[in-house]
Amino acid sequence: MQEGEGGHTVFPMLDLDIRPEAGSLLMWSDCDSTGRLDFRTLHGCMAPAKNVNKYILNRFFDPEHIPLRWCRTFNDTGFQLNITGKWQHEI
Repeated sequence: MQEGEGGHTVFPMLDLDIRPEAGSLLMWSDCDSTGRLDFRTLHGCMAPAKNVNKYILNRFFDPEHIPLRWCRTFNDTGFQLNITGKWQHEI
């Protein structure tokens, strides 16, 4: 994508705005070095400009293949991992 066409991946808590480039790979871990969920990795996508395509391939590693203890939540965040392995926010 060219500059100004949108499609950027944005990490607001890290003040990162990454422009997609053909043939590139953006990869990160949602856990910190202690195995706890790192909420700074919260991210989103800036919508691409009209008539511009952005293709995304996601790969998630599920708790059946990676033990949940490797990615525990902080107790005071308001986020919890339920027994199905999906994240939920408690208000």
